[in-house]
Amino acid sequence: MWNHELSGQTYNWDIPATTAGTQFPTIVDQTWQGPTAKCLSCHDGTVAIGAINWFDSGHGGGGAWTIPTGGTTKTSPYYANPIINKFANLQGLSNSGSAATLSGVHPVAMPYPYGQVANTYNAVTTGGAFQPSQWFSPPQGNVRLYMQTGSSVSLGYNGATSWVNPSLSANSGMECSSCHDVHNKLTKDGYLLVGLGTGTGATYLCNMCHNKY
Repeated sequence: MWNHELSGQTYNWDIPATTAGTQFPTIVDQTWQGPTAKCLSCHDGTVAIGAINWFDSGHGGGGAWTIPTGGTTKTSPYYANPIINKFANLQGLSNSGSAATLSGVHPVAMPYPYGQVANTYNAVTTGGAFQPSQWFSPPQGNVRLYMQTGSSVSLGYNGATSWVNPSLSANSGMECSSCHDVHNKLTKDGYLLVGLGTGTGATYLCNMCHNKY
């Protein structure tokens, strides 16, 4: 699953900032090191299902492909006619527009106020109207947070075990896998969510981060 070809898209949202003034990020999936880039390589619906990097440095996207080291052209026997993964397409949920526009989708690759303090993540800084009391720190339930050190991104907090990386402070952020468990071990609701998609109280996914109930 993590060996899928990246789409080459640059992703943006349809609005510039949150109500607190935090700028929505730009994600270039071939350079961003967070897990969101890998999620979007399948779930933006622009890359063929068979576009997998095989052991011999080729890919199964169908048709002709070139081995980077030798320049030899081969034909993939796996998917002669690549199919765009429309079933995994983000379009058709709550957003509209091109695949590179994540309008209507919860923001990812942006800072989370761990410790109830403003911070910077993916070159995005928490907005000036940030209200610490409106955030749980750490988040409740099985929500995960990530940390950025230089250009690398790694797990910083795992709600399932209450594990906290000692380096996690003013560099924490949200990724797709903060709320979706791709291995389906912590799933509580549809779309592999680690909390309930509707409702109120501590079991409602939104209320695991947002202290607004």
